[in-house]
Amino acid sequence: MNIEFEPSGTQVMDGFLVVRLDFYPEIGDKTYAIHYIDEVDKNGKPTGNKVLNPCLCHITTIPENVQIEDLTKFIGEQITSEVIKTLDDVMVLPGSAHYASPLMRNRKIITPRILTKNYIDLVESTKEKLQGFNCIVRKDTRSVDIQPQTIDVGGGADWTNSYVGTGTTNIDKTNPANASGNIDTYQLFVNGSGTSTDNKVGLFYLVSGTTYRTRTGYSIGAVTRGSKQTFTGLTMAVVTGDIAGWYNPGYYLNCSSSVEGDGQGRLEYAGDSCDTDDENDFGADVNTRVLSLYATGTEAGGLSIPIVMHHRFLQGNS
Repeated sequence: MNIEFEPSGTQVMDGFLVVRLDFYPEIGDKTYAIHYIDEVDKNGKPTGNKVLNPCLCHITTIPENVQIEDLTKFIGEQITSEVIKTLDDVMVLPGSAHYASPLMRNRKIITPRILTKNYIDLVESTKEKLQGFNCIVRKDTRSVDIQPQTIDVGGGADWTNSYVGTGTTNIDKTNPANASGNIDTYQLFVNGSGTSTDNKVGLFYLVSGTTYRTRTGYSIGAVTRGSKQTFTGLTMAVVTGDIAGWYNPGYYLNCSSSVEGDGQGRLEYAGDSCDTDDENDFGADVNTRVLSLYATGTEAGGLSIPIVMHHRFLQGNS
């Protein structure tokens, strides 16, 4: 796979500098056919061209004085040929997030919190230093042994028959979190092709009435549209009963159609309510369409927990 630095994921989170690496499958990889999609124009009409989307977007902490050599060393030590082989195998399986989560959650550069107070300059200088970074890691014939036991929240990122947005925060009461702990993997499916910028994902809980508060929000940056995208390496606190949500100022998120609508209720807020501790009145349920959102992680204490897989995955959706 070809691993590329994606500038839009560069930010400071909880005192740590983080960057994003996108994994693009090669011809012959199992994930290639899923992410080599038909391009469409702004009106949704096919252009006759094909585009390749990443199969995984991984976030890692880095030192504030990071150099390209740091990423090269990180990939050489932690994103091995066995990891790439396993990734290509599991990302085509039903419930792929449950395998990506244990495979990628501890693959980070261990580094202290940053010292500089000028976050804006640090982020921009990091983007400049790492711009254009890419490397290829060929897959091995061997795989990494992983156990797919994780927290489960959201209705699945496979719905494609309709879409919702734009400029609204959408939350979905379908399949609330089954345990408390940390979400490290988030999947979503943005409508169309090309790139959706300024995406945020979140975990929400009911305060009272129809008012919801964002327990944890995460700015994941640009999201490639047209295939299910998986983000790993996140750190998002979750409590039993929390629900999944998404915000974007100018693009649409896929969801189920009104005929398929077997969710527990979708709500909208006109604007951005996806930053940590945001609190707003979302009003009554809009409908029961299921958003193409899904998140997994580990129970408090660092233990993986058995889950009852959401019905979408039992039906064989990847």
